[in-house]
Amino acid sequence: MHNEMEGKSNEYSALRTAYYDLLGIISLMRSQGNKKYSAVPVHSLGRDICLVLYQINKDIFNSSYDLNPEIKKIRHKVKLSSGNNQKMHEEILDYHIEKYGNDINNLGFYLKDGDLKGSTIYPTYLFYDTTIFKSDDIGNSIFSFFRNVGEIGIQFLQQISSLSQGRLPFTIPESIVVVDDRRYSEKDIHHTSLFTGERKRDSLITRLLLIQQELVTCIWLKDIISVENALDLNNEGYILLRLISMKIDQVMDNLKNIQKYLPEYFLEVNNKYKSELVIIMDAYETSISEECRTLRNMLHYSITRVNFYDFLEQKTWGNGNYISLMVDKIVFHYVKPLSAIFSDYFNITNLKSMSNMEMILNRLKSKGSFY
Repeated sequence: MHNEMEGKSNEYSALRTAYYDLLGIISLMRSQGNKKYSAVPVHSLGRDICLVLYQINKDIFNSSYDLNPEIKKIRHKVKLSSGNNQKMHEEILDYHIEKYGNDINNLGFYLKDGDLKGSTIYPTYLFYDTTIFKSDDIGNSIFSFFRNVGEIGIQFLQQISSLSQGRLPFTIPESIVVVDDRRYSEKDIHHTSLFTGERKRDSLITRLLLIQQELVTCIWLKDIISVENALDLNNEGYILLRLISMKIDQVMDNLKNIQKYLPEYFLEVNNKYKSELVIIMDAYETSISEECRTLRNMLHYSITRVNFYDFLEQKTWGNGNYISLMVDKIVFHYVKPLSAIFSDYFNITNLKSMSNMEMILNRLKSKGSFY
């Protein structure tokens, strides 16, 4: 009898973590009408959401749901790091040029008060090897994909409620209220204004652009969720810590990977900012890296291991401010300083865009109408 009760308790632990993960990601996905969300955070968060859905299907439903195959592809992109940096850069840039052309401003950037917030490189990275990018209307295909992902999330939520026998009530969460609905400013450039053709340096640029979008998404999440909320386990503080603890640990792993595979270019960036990059990385490693790694490695729904919700429950019993303190440490000590460095490094506002006349002439050349 004792073993049976313990088994049911462990099963409920897995269901409860999946339940609160789904409540959080569904409420975020319902923010898709927000202009900032749909430009930058949606892609970074979409990758994480695919990972969560894939893992819930595997752990809770024994992979019984036939998920959209693109979810699995995108889920595998949870790691930005790669020993083959140059190949990754070339594939992303080649697909980007294929879709947007080589005779116009073909890279897009999102800015706020001159600071870099995101780029069109990230969705290219996310979707270039999927059927979504083969569509003539990429924007609509991406929207349809995320709509399908949201529908799967609601379906999973309903099934988990049923498996819990009503202990976890089925309810579709409201969208998180996002007060700031102003668009990012946009700037388009030709890829040669940023990429020089030096393969290793170009690889570094691609990697740092992807990392910057992860960092900006963390800041966006913190800004929209903690404006009026005291962060705790029973509100959006749960999904905020869930997501940004994963992201910051991924970012730090990626920076260490760059340091390993592109050492001369990493050193160049670090020296430009008087070793501030390495100082931040070292501070993270000696401060909260172990804690964040523990949180990140809890992306499972297990009947034998401690699950994320239970871990936070134990932590908040000992310290009611645990979630707020962790969020503040991650964002203010690591995310924002890193984002500021990379925004300054790219200096997008000072990069040259092609004039309308230059684009017209290039288009004529490409069509063989100009000699």
